[in-house]
Amino acid sequence: MYIFSCLLSVSTIIISFIVVASVQFGKIGEFGEFKNKFKDCQSQLFIPLLFVYRVSLGLYSSLRHDNEYSTIFMLGISIMFNLYIIINLPFIDVFQNYRTAAIHITTIFIIITADYYRTMKSNTPMSIKGRLYGPAIAELVMIGICIAISFVVLVWEIYQYIKSCRNSKIKDSGDANNAKEVDRSQLQLTRT
Repeated sequence: MYIFSCLLSVSTIIISFIVVASVQFGKIGEFGEFKNKFKDCQSQLFIPLLFVYRVSLGLYSSLRHDNEYSTIFMLGISIMFNLYIIINLPFIDVFQNYRTAAIHITTIFIIITADYYRTMKSNTPMSIKGRLYGPAIAELVMIGICIAISFVVLVWEIYQYIKSCRNSKIKDSGDANNAKEVDRSQLQLTRT
């Protein structure tokens, strides 16, 4: 069973890498509006960097879970990635940039909370650390805020999509009416 789970996890990482590479190096038309959401070529590196960031956090946390100070290294990786997001603001849409920053700041807070509880286990008695719920509650509140922000951004994007579809339909019907009027006027000119 251990060999099967190792093969499955390695194959998942390889398949994910192939998908990210195909999205990154594929033509813009092959992925719909996906690449249209980013500002420029440098901002399109967000997806591969996000992949490397999450894989490195996952692998490091799974391999070094017994080390008490491993979360400090993970915190450093998270801070570097957050600086990349805040400096570059990779998306065209402002709301997507804020949503991404909020989600990754929450990730930093989760790592800080994990570090807090991990370092407590070595130097705090069980009677005290068993009753400290403040950081965990703050973590849940931040996760809830991220879900709410993501929902608002999703509703906003759906609204913008419906609005653009309606405007294009009105424009197409307006162009069709104008074409009919031009044909009628040309027909009347030929009759006279």
